[in-house]
Amino acid sequence: MNVHSFGQHDGAPVFEATIASKAGATAKILTWGASLRDLVVPLGQGMQRVCLGLNSIDDYVAHSPYFGATPGRYANRIANGRFNLDGALHNLARKSDEKHTLHGGPAGFGRRLWKLGPVDASSATLEFDSPDGDQGFPGALRATTSWRCSATSTRPRTTS
Repeated sequence: MNVHSFGQHDGAPVFEATIASKAGATAKILTWGASLRDLVVPLGQGMQRVCLGLNSIDDYVAHSPYFGATPGRYANRIANGRFNLDGALHNLARKSDEKHTLHGGPAGFGRRLWKLGPVDASSATLEFDSPDGDQGFPGALRATTSWRCSATSTRPRTTS
């Protein structure tokens, strides 16, 4: 397990936690969007990178189309950026050129800094507190996500 600085966003530090499995898989998790930045897994011919990630926090802020991010409060689109709940209409945040709300809004969970919780050699937990009214959504919410590398063998399993 290794936690180091990945830069800063709006004056706040962004961290990257590296976790690994006993079989040799490694994952790099960012506090920016609770994002999976890198995943390398052992295959028959060696190690293989299996996800797309960027090299700096500035690249994530400017160019990431939600690479590896944890979306929220909603994953996908909400038509016309609004919904009705218990008779109350909730108007949600949208990008200025968008008709719908995508992945929780322009400042959804995938574009925010999460708090790094417990981290050990094979797992990392991140937490995010979203207050009532955040991006137009009702109710306060605490989101928690845990990433774990738990494979113990690289041999393929066969059944008969």
